[in-house]
Amino acid sequence: MNSNAKKHATGKRFLFLAAALVAMMFTFTQCDKISELFDKPTKPTSSCDQKVIICNTQFENAPNYPISIMNMEIVGDCLKIKFGASGCDIKNIKLIDSDNVYFFYTQHYLHPPERYVRLSFDNPGLCARWITEEVSFNIKDLRVQGRNKIWLRLSDIPEDVILYKY
Repeated sequence: MNSNAKKHATGKRFLFLAAALVAMMFTFTQCDKISELFDKPTKPTSSCDQKVIICNTQFENAPNYPISIMNMEIVGDCLKIKFGASGCDIKNIKLIDSDNVYFFYTQHYLHPPERYVRLSFDNPGLCARWITEEVSFNIKDLRVQGRNKIWLRLSDIPEDVILYKY
């Protein structure tokens, strides 16, 4: 193989590797932060247990076991949730936001925006136990600029919605 052919082959390999690297970076940065792609919940930034994860990919694909919301309250910027689920052991509880904000208008009024969030967790094993958990999440990152309140909807059940005023 002559010198020009070697340079051409090396150039093709470089372009292929560069394209593969760009594709991998795009795949792994679909969320705001790389840390959101891993299974471990993010560390708290306040007195809350964890931070909310804002990532549509995780909202759509993370484990989604049936739960029963027993209580929700917002204290400052912390959303405290008490819920129950069937299983052996609940681990890695996360609150995941869909990364979408919905605005609703009526003829003369702009209603508070709405965000869809959901709990996700690992539930290894098959058991017929009912487990109750209580966890809190820092939801400050869910604020909408120019607004002072927002509805957070945890499911399609009308009762599983809470107004976050800030």
